[in-house]
Amino acid sequence: MKDSASELAERLQREVGLSRRTSKKLAPALQNVMHRAIREKLPSERSSITHKFSVGGHEGYITVGMYPDGRPAEVFIRLGKPGSELAGFADTLGSLISLSLQYGLPLKPIIDTMINTRFEPSGITSNPNLRFVTSIPDYISRWLGGRFISSEYLKLEPISVSVPPPKKRKAEQKKHIQTSESEQPTADTGGIEKGTKQE
Repeated sequence: MKDSASELAERLQREVGLSRRTSKKLAPALQNVMHRAIREKLPSERSSITHKFSVGGHEGYITVGMYPDGRPAEVFIRLGKPGSELAGFADTLGSLISLSLQYGLPLKPIIDTMINTRFEPSGITSNPNLRFVTSIPDYISRWLGGRFISSEYLKLEPISVSVPPPKKRKAEQKKHIQTSESEQPTADTGGIEKGTKQE
């Protein structure tokens, strides 16, 4: 049972030793903070949605349990082999998102912090609406945003890097070496051929 503002003021006087005037001023703010920190539990049976994804060849599943009004309340992320580093990372991330949602933090600031995070695995995805991502949290946040907030989250472009793929760079280097070699002997052999003809 929640304490009223006057009961909280009395407890601040008695247990903390604050003056009557100070405790009366602090009690409403303290009551507000205590109210916000209450965890909103889910019903025993709830609706959920499961989404299969693939990022850079790594397959996984996102399951979102919802409150009766359709708000996301819990997120489970299954990724990699059980016991692997990737699986542990995914479990921890899902638990943190779930607890944040249940304690009243809106979904938007949670996912906005993960957009464009850059680390492996990254790359092409199996989602036709989201072809390339910079990391798995980037994918998860974009999908959650697109599903529960706005389709604009699926249209955000990741930061582009203007470095050609390794195979293309090697081909360009090889072509550059061949052209420089073919140009150099032409000038030298022209002189040698003239010298041989004169003899």
